[in-house]
Amino acid sequence: KDFEEFHVQLVKTLTDLETCLTRWDEFEDSYQEFGNWLRETEVLLRTELKYKATLEEKKQCCEEYQLHKEDVTSHQS
Repeated sequence: KDFEEFHVQLVKTLTDLETCLTRWDEFEDSYQEFGNWLRETEVLLRTELKYKATLEEKKQCCEEYQLHKEDVTSHQS
């Protein structure tokens, strides 16, 4: 009986460890994906803002920055 209880506990522990390993792998993937996104966003936002000649160009630039702002906001949570 003691051996059976030990075996059951061992199997449960193994299952728990496998679950933890899976979650850790998912965390590492998410962490790397977020790091890549952050580096790309930093490069994008550090680029020099060029003056636009026409109102249409200015509107387009403003829309692009608005999309970037929404992207950043979506990653805050």
